[in-house]
Amino acid sequence: MGPFLGKTAILCETPTMLKKFLPAIAFVLLAVAGYLWASRGGEILKSNESPDQKYVDATVGAAFKGVAETASIEPAQAREFLKKAEEAKPENGFTDYLRASVAAKEGDTAAATKSLVDGNAKKDVIHYIPELPAYENESSLSVLRALSNHGEKLATEKGPEAGEYFAALRTASYRIIGLEPITTLSVASGVSLINQVYTDGIKHYSKTAPDTAKAWEKDQAVFKTWSKAYREKQSTQLGNVIGEVGKEAGLSKAEIEDVAIKKPLADEAKQAKVDELMAQVVVKEQKMLREIVGTLPKIDASK
Repeated sequence: MGPFLGKTAILCETPTMLKKFLPAIAFVLLAVAGYLWASRGGEILKSNESPDQKYVDATVGAAFKGVAETASIEPAQAREFLKKAEEAKPENGFTDYLRASVAAKEGDTAAATKSLVDGNAKKDVIHYIPELPAYENESSLSVLRALSNHGEKLATEKGPEAGEYFAALRTASYRIIGLEPITTLSVASGVSLINQVYTDGIKHYSKTAPDTAKAWEKDQAVFKTWSKAYREKQSTQLGNVIGEVGKEAGLSKAEIEDVAIKKPLADEAKQAKVDELMAQVVVKEQKMLREIVGTLPKIDASK
């Protein structure tokens, strides 16, 4: 499955809020990814030249893929995969977040909260991949939706267990938005989690801890402002990547249209230039995403 179909499949599994959040530019980027897969640019991104090479780990990457395939139907098997991942990379909090997702899927609030807290205490948040490129190996992101789904169910609960869950999930969500290797979908997943935890958490705290609800409403407003700026910057910087690549490669309008539909160019020199530039697009996208995520306002986890 190529990256366009692969990422589309993941999007079909993600929450409605995530699908609403992703701007049209995301689908332009998916087209770019599809082009890369079918071109020499895709081979460049799969090689040791990729900056994401350091996130390739056959053992943990295969384990995370296994979790994506079994979390909903064989949770016991998913936990076995997570055990392998934790043994290989004990300081990776993302493993705990996936474990929390499996527990949330089963409705076990206490276990989910414990795993979230454990993950929040760890140094790293890394989605290790079995092979490059990263955008073709991020299926386990879909497992995280169970955290939001469980939160929706807890929003009307009045017990302290629900409050502890929301507090831990908010901290985890702010860490997940900076997940490495960073992609458009990984950032969108974090944004979706944060939006939902504010909606459900405020609903819960408004009945159990009004002061906390007010503090969260202020943080939510700050996050919404940041999120809007993120979408605008993403659109501005990556709005017409194929057109920009075509212009830099000296292509005619007809040749740009050919590139958009993955039709090889008759001019081999121009084709080589396009391949080189396309490979750079994903690298530039990641740089932009890291810069924007780096501006995300911090939160006071004690509130």
